[in-house]
Amino acid sequence: MYYLKKGNKAKAKSQLQEAIKSNKHVIPYLTGKERLPKNPPEYIGFGDTSEAAVYVMTNNDLWDETEGSLELLKGY
Repeated sequence: MYYLKKGNKAKAKSQLQEAIKSNKHVIPYLTGKERLPKNPPEYIGFGDTSEAAVYVMTNNDLWDETEGSLELLKGY
């Protein structure tokens, strides 16, 4: 998102790497490499699939609405 808004590719890549360290499961859900559960998880654990699922279920529309954002993630 930083790259799309500010155009600073190096800074955006750095921020993306930090996000991946926080939860490596978000990108596979956003890009469709992994299937989201049908229902939100009952409990959320930091850095695990439940946290990623809730994030994507809540914010997927923002990614869909931001042209090019999902394409940037497909290499990860």
